Amino acid sequence: MRRSWLGPLGLFALATVAIFLSAPLVGAQPSRSAKTKPKPVIPVHNQTVELAEAANLFQTGRLEEAEAAVRKVIAIDSRNAEAHSLLGAVLDQRGLATEAEREYQAALLLKPNSVTALANLGVLLARTNRTADAIQRFQSVLRLDPQHATAVYNLGALYAARGEYKLAIPLLEKAAGIVPGKNGAHQSSDAALRLTLLNAYVHADRRQDALELSRSVEQSAGSDPRTMFTLALSLAEAREYAEAVRLFKRTNDLRPQTYEVLYNLGLALYNLDQFDEAIQTLASASAIAPTRADPHYRLGLIASAQGDTKAALIHWTKALELQPARPSASCARARRVPACGASMAGVREP
Repeated sequence: MRRSWLGPLGLFALATVAIFLSAPLVGAQPSRSAKTKPKPVIPVHNQTVELAEAANLFQTGRLEEAEAAVRKVIAIDSRNAEAHSLLGAVLDQRGLATEAEREYQAALLLKPNSVTALANLGVLLARTNRTADAIQRFQSVLRLDPQHATAVYNLGALYAARGEYKLAIPLLEKAAGIVPGKNGAHQSSDAALRLTLLNAYVHADRRQDALELSRSVEQSAGSDPRTMFTLALSLAEAREYAEAVRLFKRTNDLRPQTYEVLYNLGLALYNLDQFDEAIQTLASASAIAPTRADPHYRLGLIASAQGDTKAALIHWTKALELQPARPSASCARARRVPACGASMAGVREP
């Protein structure tokens, strides 16, 4: 099934880690030597206040002010791990990933078991496609705090993205508040989390769990076409084509005449042997996006399944005109059945 659409749902989006300040913070003590001028030091209490104010500025999106406030603390006490961790988060939100990573690492040098710094660094590493390193950081977080919600969710999402569904599912279930073997309402209302879990169920061949979760997701989705579309794709991948057709049609009602919706609806109808409606739907998709080769290739498969060789060759020829490098259409047009294998008509391609 085709997975692009109007905008990403963010199935594997990594949640922002909140900044928590530990207290009390230990500051340097001024020198008592009469010959040495004491270095100005913010008292411990005031450091805590300064960091709390900086964290509040960060949480409310006032990033430049937050940066200035936390740098003030670091200028006085460069060994303040919480300050470096917070500065890393501020810089991260400002899009300065390299500088943010440097501050997270500084925080961890000073305080290796800083859960906040480890979790935030994990998010940054995942976002910059260093998945293995991100997984290590989240694993470290969970060794220190097994109930850390953000690390549970993000580690599960990363495992799922790598196709390690047996590792992903228990974490995603925990993040969603689902107790295996017990029926009941799913506690989390996070659509991205539940869709990630549903997709993991599908790939782990846990179809019943996927169907049960899909009903909960649909109920809470309301009139959100992106969630409905993604849910339909997952059900189609699970070969639950009747349910997928129903949801694709609901999506089309919510956002009419969208290429990706109609194209995937056409494929699901084809897999249910509802050829006439599939032809009409794929033709509509082709009319919306006349330069796309996929609808013509699929229409050729349907025509071939119906025994209409002439129509099949017309569609496959058109598909090759639009996408000359497509081997499946070339193979199908040449009618070399043994060589074409799964590309030939009659094979249900999800």
